[in-house]
Amino acid sequence: MLPYEARIGVLAQLVVLHQEEFERWLKSGEWNSVYASQQRWIGKDAGMRELIKLTRVSKSWMVLALDGQLWQSFDLKAFPGLAPSLVMKIAQGAGAFVHTLNLQGHTYLKPSSLVAISSSLSLSVEQASPVTQLTTINLVGCATLTNHSLHFLLLRSPNVRNLYLHGLDCVTSATLSDILGPRCPRLVVLDIRRCHHVSASGLSSFAVQCHTRALAERTPCPLKVLKIAGVKGTDVEVMRNVGCAFPRLQVLDASYCRDLTDECFSAFVEWPTTTGESSAGTEMAGDTGSTLFGKFVELSSREAGLDPGDPSRHLRRITSLRHLNVSGCRHISDKACSNLAYCVPRLEFLEMAAVGGEVKDEGLVRLFRTTKLIKRIDLEDASEITDVLLDALIPAPNRAPATQAGSQQAGVKKEEIQPGEMLEHLVISYAALVTPEAMGRLIKGCKRLRTFEADNTRITSNVLRDFVSRRRHREKTMAVSDGKESVQMGSEIVAIDCRAVSESAIRDLQAYTRPRRGWRGWEARELEYEDGRSVGVVNPLTGVVGGPLIGQDECAVQRVVVKSFHSWVAVDTVAEQRAKRVIKSTQAGIGKDMPRWLTQWSLSRRASSALTPTVTTPEEREDRGCIVQ
Repeated sequence: MLPYEARIGVLAQLVVLHQEEFERWLKSGEWNSVYASQQRWIGKDAGMRELIKLTRVSKSWMVLALDGQLWQSFDLKAFPGLAPSLVMKIAQGAGAFVHTLNLQGHTYLKPSSLVAISSSLSLSVEQASPVTQLTTINLVGCATLTNHSLHFLLLRSPNVRNLYLHGLDCVTSATLSDILGPRCPRLVVLDIRRCHHVSASGLSSFAVQCHTRALAERTPCPLKVLKIAGVKGTDVEVMRNVGCAFPRLQVLDASYCRDLTDECFSAFVEWPTTTGESSAGTEMAGDTGSTLFGKFVELSSREAGLDPGDPSRHLRRITSLRHLNVSGCRHISDKACSNLAYCVPRLEFLEMAAVGGEVKDEGLVRLFRTTKLIKRIDLEDASEITDVLLDALIPAPNRAPATQAGSQQAGVKKEEIQPGEMLEHLVISYAALVTPEAMGRLIKGCKRLRTFEADNTRITSNVLRDFVSRRRHREKTMAVSDGKESVQMGSEIVAIDCRAVSESAIRDLQAYTRPRRGWRGWEARELEYEDGRSVGVVNPLTGVVGGPLIGQDECAVQRVVVKSFHSWVAVDTVAEQRAKRVIKSTQAGIGKDMPRWLTQWSLSRRASSALTPTVTTPEEREDRGCIVQ
């Protein structure tokens, strides 16, 4: 018999083989919708599922399959229906080996079960409280948890770095101020979106505690991702504390924080000038020339968006923000963008959707002039923006495409990146003042632009044709730099509810476009995407050979996605033709002697089953255990 460690290695290779098999499917191009619709678990999930099945063989096999060396990542997201008793067995077998706990989607997980799992994953240390080695915790969707059970887990996880608690009612202000603030100093990612029992005072207290610890240890707080969407009462003082406490913050999601105003962002980048517990010149350990607050920039009144006649100078903190989401904050305007100008030079994603008509060109133009790495802009429902904004995003012509990395050759001076040169995704839906001519100039000038959403605007058929033509040409002639493709596949243009987009234009582009962004997976089976790879493929369960495509190939990444009213009509037409094909194919299998009413009933049943697939695959049925004969 093999040694114990060798047997563990064999089971570990079982998971690796499933991963490699799926990667080979993808690389060979043989992965299609037929196979994807029959396999719910693929890759690593399929391998872990096989491990769970092996626990049914015998007690010795159960000990092997649940060994902690195989379960360092306690990721059960793909198995939301797993029995609680089996979850407990896995936790008891894995023990303190576990570094990642992912129970997303386990809506029926009881508080007592989470307490028992926390105890099983804990490591007992002499003269100290039991602690876990968890660095990532994801409890999204565990709606039945209580405040006590959550705090029990967090108190035993001082080394947690990534914490996802989106939408949990058990998360309160005390969770931030009494647990995370004093007990979890290594947090890098914190997601408390839509936690309705978290108040602005709890968030502010958490930020103050992190800042106080940073001053005492003379090292900045490591938090880089903070998602606080929907937190009520977020005011100027809260944003000032957040900006001061987290100088390394890269992602801030403050969407639908209804109390946010323009002054909040001015306070967020405010450079502290008082000399209380610290000063602006306090040096940070290991980083000479910087401070606990980061770096600052000195601006004139004009640059700061204030009265140009004011001769005073203004200090602003330079942040590390790469992604800012303030969608749904109805009390902010483009002045918030003016307050952020020169303070977010690394900004790549800006989301300001559903803000309202107070967003105009001036503040946005001032911001985009100082954010040269901007990639994605979402300005949906910004009805007051005009051609001035789009022209500000168009880089100067006759320049070679720049790169973000320092990849220039020796002796060749790298050209500076211009605003809009890195732009890939732009949303200007409901911008009725933007003209088709400005859209055309943007599409021509921004060579990296691959997603353009302009529904309910004045976009015309000519603009749509120009976008499709240029994207096809740019994707065919991809420029390669540093061994990577500088232009990505999968372009998309959205022109829903646009009167100037004609049906003939959509019909003329059918050979190069697709109405939906199809993908191959178990969850996509109900959407019935048209897939060219499935033509001629035999279904392993039914034995039916895939027929020719009825509509456009929706899974071909080289086709441009065009979404419009006429493309939606084409999707409905394909669904109707598919239903007729199913009815026609079943007529040959029905006897002529069968009563008419039974014939019609059978046909309707088969047609409806084609539109709504029944549970027929082994993966959908509950697996049976070993049966003693």
